[in-house]
Amino acid sequence: MKRRSLLLASGASAILSATRTQAQAQSLPPKIGWLSIGKRDSNNPGSSFTAFMTKLKELGFVEGRDFVIERRWAAGELEELRDHSRTIVAVKPALIVAAASPTVAAFQKETTTIPILFANVGEPVEQGFVASLARPGGNLTGTTFRFELMRKLPELVRDTLPDVRRLALLEDERYKVSKRVTMRIGEAANALGYKLDVIHAGAGEFERAFAGLARTKAQVLLLPPQYVAHGVKIASLAMKAKLPTFGNYIEYARDGALMSIYTDAAEGYERIAVMASKILKGAKPADLPVEEPERMYLAVNMRTAKSLGIKIPQSVLVRADKVIE
Repeated sequence: MKRRSLLLASGASAILSATRTQAQAQSLPPKIGWLSIGKRDSNNPGSSFTAFMTKLKELGFVEGRDFVIERRWAAGELEELRDHSRTIVAVKPALIVAAASPTVAAFQKETTTIPILFANVGEPVEQGFVASLARPGGNLTGTTFRFELMRKLPELVRDTLPDVRRLALLEDERYKVSKRVTMRIGEAANALGYKLDVIHAGAGEFERAFAGLARTKAQVLLLPPQYVAHGVKIASLAMKAKLPTFGNYIEYARDGALMSIYTDAAEGYERIAVMASKILKGAKPADLPVEEPERMYLAVNMRTAKSLGIKIPQSVLVRADKVIE
């Protein structure tokens, strides 16, 4: 009789423990997975991550209470994206933030059910991420990168350095979107009568790429989005080569490029924070239209201009939203 009582007590204890564990699991806040192709930003005030987190807080979501973050960085190393994406999917997040096209593509291979929000991604329909901007379908939605910026780069060169006739463009073939970027820039360059040389370079190949640039006799180097994590290195090499560079992220100008024409990356992350809040409340990505940035900005690095002996035309300076002295 005593043994039976012990067994009953033991069984009741096990059931109670399992119930308590289940209740605790149910009470844990949902996870948000975050994977960036760039380098760790240390939560600095101007970072995309800070913009996302600040907006969520404004919407009433408190980290630790309403959600927790599972965060990874690839620091420009595409080969690491697969392992990082698998790690994030394995923790079963309520949603995932994918910060660049290769990141989105990596997650596409790992899940078709977990909501994925992409930020500032160019031509998401053409890349196969969504069915349309208005009706994304599937488990992805987010904000776009304006490919109009690609066409604007040669125009900016024309307005700033009217004597230039030969451009060069770095291209990283590992990125799915690279060919589309090259095509858009090439169309604009050809329309303006420029000769455009495309130089292939992956991470860690910049010295070789600049040796190739010297042989092309290019007068200006254009920087597509894929190299933003390597802006300081590229700016240093360009300065040694006395080669002005034009990019389409504010980070390029901050890192030493002569100019950048860009959209507000923080705006894109604020918008996907709003989408995240809706998904955490039960909305489906398929029902949230992809959003486009409202305007473009121009940054001019006067320190670089002075070092290269370039006088920026007043007609360009008056258009600048940010002048880096």
